[in-house]
Amino acid sequence: MSLPDFRIRLPAPKINFETEVGLTNTDADNYPAYGSQARADWMRIYLIGLLSQQSSYSEPTVFAEGTPWFDLNDETLKIRLNGAWVSYSEIISVEQSLGVSTKTLAEFYNDVADTLTSLAPEITFSGVSNTNGISSITIPVTLRGNLHIDSRVFIYVNGLLKNPLSAQLNQPNPTMVILSGFTIDSGDTFTVVIKRIPDSTFHTEQVVL
Repeated sequence: MSLPDFRIRLPAPKINFETEVGLTNTDADNYPAYGSQARADWMRIYLIGLLSQQSSYSEPTVFAEGTPWFDLNDETLKIRLNGAWVSYSEIISVEQSLGVSTKTLAEFYNDVADTLTSLAPEITFSGVSNTNGISSITIPVTLRGNLHIDSRVFIYVNGLLKNPLSAQLNQPNPTMVILSGFTIDSGDTFTVVIKRIPDSTFHTEQVVL
């Protein structure tokens, strides 16, 4: 039998805690002493601790591997693992292979955090120019609240897509699209599409075929 084995069980023979359960190396190993009466106050504090998952502002002093603790400092539930108090998200398994955890909830969140952060509605507006040599397009005020540092501009002029690298937002508080390498002339129609794309997936180097 592998130790520790801290399951609650009530066998008929007297339990040998050292060989059948495993020691916690805390005061719990000696309470209550054989032949002595259990103290009512100690039993009461044990029950309160179990009921509340040892909720407190200070770390528990009596614990074993797998002991839960509700940390009132940040109101998070933690568990004792490998000599430290860690968040439950670090031990909740969301992916397994052959019965072994291969991904925790915390790891899963880190994997999708960039994707979640970049989720945003696409922005689009269209128009027509009455002037030659237009090199910037003002973004409608009602759309500006949806712009971010990683918002990318895609602009179509007379139905043709321009190089995405030739149109950028003015920063840090975007109000217009700045055109580079081309202008919009009188009679040209245009459509602006703005999407959130992180640096990791927005390739800026020219691809040569």
